[in-house]
Amino acid sequence: MPRVERHVTSTRVGPGAVREATRAVRDSLAGVGVDPRSALADAVLLVLGELVANVLRHARQTTVMDIGVTAAPGRLVLSVADGDPRLPELAPARTGDGLRSVIEVAALYDGELSAEPAVNHHGKIVMVSFCRVPGTATTTTTSEE
Repeated sequence: MPRVERHVTSTRVGPGAVREATRAVRDSLAGVGVDPRSALADAVLLVLGELVANVLRHARQTTVMDIGVTAAPGRLVLSVADGDPRLPELAPARTGDGLRSVIEVAALYDGELSAEPAVNHHGKIVMVSFCRVPGTATTTTTSEE
């Protein structure tokens, strides 16, 4: 069975949020086998900066956001959950410049941007998938007896 790894961190919303989120995600990327100096890592961190900036701009009542990195063979998903239930407009012609750039970066890796209501709180989760991802969590766990 392929190995799936998930790393989640909570970050306070406010000054320093982008820096704190970037540090946490960079550490998570290294933990799932993505070279922090790679083009993929740069793309993920660029997308992260845009998503965190959107929380700061549009989800002002949010005090803490949850940031997740999920990796499986050939796939990586970055998620940002906040306390604002309003889902963003995701049609490229109707998004702002930040989300439009997120859509474009994700497309470079055969990925996409999506959003859904949060299950366990009053808010939403914005997710960006990167589907052409070399070297992420590609090992399988086997046991020899």
